[in-house]
Amino acid sequence: METDHIDSDKPLVVIVGQTASGKTDLAIKIAKKYGGEIICADSRTIYKGMDIGTAKPGKAEREAATHYLLDIIAPDQTYSASDFKKDSTGALRRIYKRGKVPILTGGTGLYINSLIYDFEFGRPPDPHERQKLQRLDIESLQKSVKDLGLTSDQINLKNKRHLIRAIENKGLVRSKKSLRKNTLLLGIREEEDNLKQRIEARNETMIRQGLETEVKKIVEKYGWDAPGLQTIAYKEWRPYFRGEQDIHEVKENMFRDNWQYARRQKTWFSRNKFIHWFENGGSFEHVKGVLNK
Repeated sequence: METDHIDSDKPLVVIVGQTASGKTDLAIKIAKKYGGEIICADSRTIYKGMDIGTAKPGKAEREAATHYLLDIIAPDQTYSASDFKKDSTGALRRIYKRGKVPILTGGTGLYINSLIYDFEFGRPPDPHERQKLQRLDIESLQKSVKDLGLTSDQINLKNKRHLIRAIENKGLVRSKKSLRKNTLLLGIREEEDNLKQRIEARNETMIRQGLETEVKKIVEKYGWDAPGLQTIAYKEWRPYFRGEQDIHEVKENMFRDNWQYARRQKTWFSRNKFIHWFENGGSFEHVKGVLNK
């Protein structure tokens, strides 16, 4: 019987960084140079039909390099770091079997750590208990989590899904092991003003590409309470469709939420002492120098 463990003697390249920092571009360059295939560690690109708002790799990017774990669930389904660890482990097996180099890339730090630190997760959720918790507001969930002794250093207190999972695990922190062997961590670092400009430009591009129509289509099919619609670039449209805000306010809220998320990502990844950091736009030769060691 297969387990979630993967032979750590085989190489794994990991690319991390803040939203809109250029992770996908670097992953594709490495894949083309070294015969790699990409595993996406993103809690939003897993959703089918949510293409524009998640900046999902497009046709050209997927043709340039094989991608895994895109479009794997519907927007009304839930997905956890435990699910990701299981699915990414399966993707690793397929990539190794094909004689390729796996490149794990994304901005969802918990997903990435679940694989490279071999997290052991708690019991699976009880469906009835999950429904009860989902009906609670975030303030009630935060109180329950704090009562269990968890702090903001251990869990994102603003993420309802994370709060629910912590309650289901009775406050038990995920156990992890040391960093898997033969794992190379690369990080893209972007200057704040540049990153803000990149986020703003990406938001404008999304809207030009038809994000409003995409959101409307998903809402009509799944409703606003679908897990996928609780994410950035989707949740900000709810007041707009109610007639309470205009498009300029939607843009402002998208930028605000993306920037707050980018700051949390920076804090998360800065704790990892194994990451080799590169300035975005820097020479690919510097990256190759690390890869060739």
